[in-house]
Amino acid sequence: MFECFTSINIHSSLKEIKSLNKKSVDEKYKITSSYEYIGIKILYIIRLFFKGERFPKGKLTEEKLPLYLAQSINFITDTNKAVELVQINARSFFMVASDLFLSKEVSTLLVKLNNDKDARGIPAYSMTQTMVTDKLEEIVNLLTNVKYIRFEF
Repeated sequence: MFECFTSINIHSSLKEIKSLNKKSVDEKYKITSSYEYIGIKILYIIRLFFKGERFPKGKLTEEKLPLYLAQSINFITDTNKAVELVQINARSFFMVASDLFLSKEVSTLLVKLNNDKDARGIPAYSMTQTMVTDKLEEIVNLLTNVKYIRFEF
């Protein structure tokens, strides 16, 4: 389902994905079934969702974008999942997490989701950027007990 390959960062990984076509079936299986590969693929997909893109290609509809954004934020702020992803590749994880703050489109949509209320007056999405920051801080604090964190490959 995901299409990214473990390397220094997500952008350079795209070159390696294309090189999979030149590998034998056995080599492809070893690469695509690896733990690191799956983690990086997940981060790549989340980054696509943040940009409003679908996987493997296309754009998310305006109706789907808020749902995908909310689910992606919930995923990367889930303590257990986040710690695993940071251990796989910290740089890629924090690049994706930073999109929540550095991407104007993502920030604007997140604020809009927090301001939009349903018929009962409940926000469409209740996690604010401050809450995301607090969750990320909690995750970083948990990492102090981790012996090894991979920043590059």
